[in-house]
Amino acid sequence: MSVQELNEKDFQNNIETGSALIYFYADWCHSCRVLNLIVSEIATERQDITFGKINVGTEAHLASKFNIKSVPTLILFKEGNEIERSVGATSKKAIIDILS
Repeated sequence: MSVQELNEKDFQNNIETGSALIYFYADWCHSCRVLNLIVSEIATERQDITFGKINVGTEAHLASKFNIKSVPTLILFKEGNEIERSVGATSKKAIIDILS
């Protein structure tokens, strides 16, 4: 499964059922580019989770709604509810731990 680029229109549909790992990023952010590679790799390994990304530059309303103060920020949703958040660069192992 790949990481889907999300916007305000399709965001809710992607988090309301099951588990979804969403990360907020910015085009200028080097750590975000590295995290994108890690999350993309995990997405191919975990078919049971929806993976999405949101560009804070183009989706400022969603970034504000979730109080995103720093990028990258990962949020794990279950059945539409935020259950875990990680701010800043992180390792593959740490992300896998969040998903467990």
